[in-house]
Amino acid sequence: ALVLLKAAGAYSHAIQGGKEMKNGAVFCKKLGLHSPTMERALQMRKQLTRISHLKFSDSDHLKGENEHLAALMPPTIKEESILRQVLLSGLLDCVARKAPPGFLLSKSEDQGNRKKSWRQRCAYLSCSEDVTVPLYIRQKSSAFSNDHKDLPEWVVYTELEGKSTNSSKIEFDKNDLKEANYAEDDLGKYAFMKCVTPIQPEWISDL
Repeated sequence: ALVLLKAAGAYSHAIQGGKEMKNGAVFCKKLGLHSPTMERALQMRKQLTRISHLKFSDSDHLKGENEHLAALMPPTIKEESILRQVLLSGLLDCVARKAPPGFLLSKSEDQGNRKKSWRQRCAYLSCSEDVTVPLYIRQKSSAFSNDHKDLPEWVVYTELEGKSTNSSKIEFDKNDLKEANYAEDDLGKYAFMKCVTPIQPEWISDL
């Protein structure tokens, strides 16, 4: 989720807070971002900034309707930690922890000679009783690591998704997880986590 925030900040910087909108499309094409989505995010930031100024600032500090916002700076390490805790506070039902070694066992008869697959090394277990299948971080996620030892121990996620018979992504309905179209192989059913953010376990008890 913090990657999305940084992408929004980079977009704001590229267009100089809205003064150089023509640079936005070029920036998004170069980095594989969806230009209309980034523009909507910028407009939402402008709206929220105006509301916060009206609520918490003196009228002299309120910017004009047509004045552009300054570029959004990347969050500091301290700010990132605070943002992760804010995400956790709203996603307590979407917390997952790395599965212990040996959690997944192959159903094949040749278990003695098999090598541990990525499914066995990189599995996560949801803290929600409604999610009973192993969860995984997609390789394209910034939280993913090719070395399973470097994967975060605890994470939060916003949604789950699997694959249909034609390999297209299928997002799950949180209210109907029992009927979700999970991906499946010889180790059983599983799902992928979306918008994964690493967290610290001690934050959970603080909430």
